[in-house]
Amino acid sequence: SIELAIQNFKKAIELAPNNEGSFNTLALAEYRSGHWAESLAASERSMELGEGGYAYNQFFQAMARWQKGDKDEARKRFDKAVAWTKDKDPKDVELRQFWTEAAELLGQPGPGAPASGSPG
Repeated sequence: SIELAIQNFKKAIELAPNNEGSFNTLALAEYRSGHWAESLAASERSMELGEGGYAYNQFFQAMARWQKGDKDEARKRFDKAVAWTKDKDPKDVELRQFWTEAAELLGQPGPGAPASGSPG
């Protein structure tokens, strides 16, 4: 279950408290459980520890903030994640999945949307 996964990630973090990836994955698990504040805290900690999961964390931040009703900040985080993804890793399948999920939640264009000015 997702709750068991959350417990296991928390144990992993106790053993390796500076592992950015564990916090990143915990942020997603907390989000999937509807724990918006916990998801935000885990993704913030992941970003503090390094840049590896930057776009993932920004997408998680956008979705959790949107769920909490902080729509302006959610859009800012979404825009940051999209810009980073386009610049650094536009073909990453997993990032594009989170982009699609966040875009649907926020009512924004996803990765498959035509660029501005493109025939469409």
